[in-house]
Amino acid sequence: MASCGQVKNLFTVYLDGEAGGADRLILEQHVQECAECRSAFESTRATAAFLYETFYPDRLRKDLAPQVMAHLPEMDLPHALNHALTQRAKHPEEQGAFGHLRTWLPVFAPVLVVALGLVLWASWSVNQPAQERNAGMVLLQQGVVSASTDAKPLRLGVHPSDSITTPVRYETGHDGGLILGLDGDSEIRVFPDARLKVYNAREFRLESGSVHCSIGKGERYFRISTPDGLITVFGTVFGVEVLSDSTRVTVVKGAVQVENENTFTVLEAGEQTLVAPETKVLAAKKVSVSELVARAETLRPDTAASLAFHRKSQGQARKLFRAEQVFVVETKREPVSAIHLEWKLDPFLTSHAGYDVYVSDNNMRPLFKAHVDSSVFIDKSSSNCTVAVPDPALLAGNSVLHISVLPDYTTGLIETPFTEVAVTSP
Repeated sequence: MASCGQVKNLFTVYLDGEAGGADRLILEQHVQECAECRSAFESTRATAAFLYETFYPDRLRKDLAPQVMAHLPEMDLPHALNHALTQRAKHPEEQGAFGHLRTWLPVFAPVLVVALGLVLWASWSVNQPAQERNAGMVLLQQGVVSASTDAKPLRLGVHPSDSITTPVRYETGHDGGLILGLDGDSEIRVFPDARLKVYNAREFRLESGSVHCSIGKGERYFRISTPDGLITVFGTVFGVEVLSDSTRVTVVKGAVQVENENTFTVLEAGEQTLVAPETKVLAAKKVSVSELVARAETLRPDTAASLAFHRKSQGQARKLFRAEQVFVVETKREPVSAIHLEWKLDPFLTSHAGYDVYVSDNNMRPLFKAHVDSSVFIDKSSSNCTVAVPDPALLAGNSVLHISVLPDYTTGLIETPFTEVAVTSP
């Protein structure tokens, strides 16, 4: 049995995808059984994800090795210099104060580099505008389709194989059609008279019109916002249509979570619901999805663009992390007035994700939802918070509650590993 110290030494190797089969098995089994290591692993993974997202736009895109090697000086050193080097190696005590400092430089250099990096990052994140990022490729454009950004509001034409540089807004005309290939094997088919804003490869806002979505599984859930609510998925096929007073969501394959400020529900394949801002109950009904599927088939991706996109997707490493944390709490049918969440403190002072809390009964029927603001994770004086139940009668008579907490990345990318979720009676 591996010790906690041995397992923690495997964290970075595992997250970099370099761990061997035996090491992967040891780590995965250990973190399932050890709550402390599981919490430490989740914190390490969140840190790695945060650093990757932060520094990804500024990554080195060109191999500098050939240029460096070409400009290295020849090693035919003068005799005097050879003698000096030999003397310093033989008599380190004669190096003087600066020489001793130079001896310790390899030890302190990594610390200095990290400290300097943190200072530069802190000042950069405050003073620099949001960076544009490549989130995928345009796979089809037919009819009138335009693209614009907040910084460049002038509408420009769109063509197959164009890169999707986010954030960007797309609009289709009366005869327009568009297919967006987003990193992570996701395809968004945009029908005529639609407008959507793509924030990144896992998030967009449908402002008007309708789309057909085929979402691939990725490191984070996929979220779509509309004027009426939110749709959250990890990988499935469904349609979304913004109507005059509500949003219609239809699931073709898999499951989709739909919510507004008041409530939420989970739709299965062949189910549909209407969500409006003031809706108190989201009712699901069985429908035929054949019309939606047939409409999606009228848009076919450009062959050359599709091949280029999928070649790019195949070259990307796929790490499947599910950010949702689920807890099962026994209530013994006692009334419940509040839900308590506890977590392990981390050293980060900003950029935390907030959390949405979803409470369902033993049959996974939604009861209510709440939100935990990211500010509570910044406050290091406490590692717990309480969510009040809006109406204790909602939970009355349930022997078991399913409580899931899902990160809201709009405030930051640092996830919080929860250690315990409990309930209290009035």
